[in-house]
Amino acid sequence: MALVPPALAEIVRAKIMDGAAQITTQQAKGDSDANGVVGTQAVVLAFWMGTPEPSREPVRQTLEQMGLWKYIAAAGTI
Repeated sequence: MALVPPALAEIVRAKIMDGAAQITTQQAKGDSDANGVVGTQAVVLAFWMGTPEPSREPVRQTLEQMGLWKYIAAAGTI
C-alpha cells in the first residue's frame, strides 16, 4: 500500500480485499478442501490486477523486492 496515494488508500484496500475474496472463491470451486481463507497470493493478484498499466513497472519492481512477484508469475497474469 506504500505505492498508493494516502487519499486513496482506504478505497484501494477495500477493492483489493473484494478482488482477493473473489479470486479465493473462484479458486475454491470444485475444491472440497478449500477453507475460504483469503491468502497472500489472492491479495497480491488482486493488487496487481487493479494496478493501472502506467504504474505496473514500479509495482513489479517493488513486488520483486518484497519476494511477492512469485505469486503473479505462478498465476500467469503477467
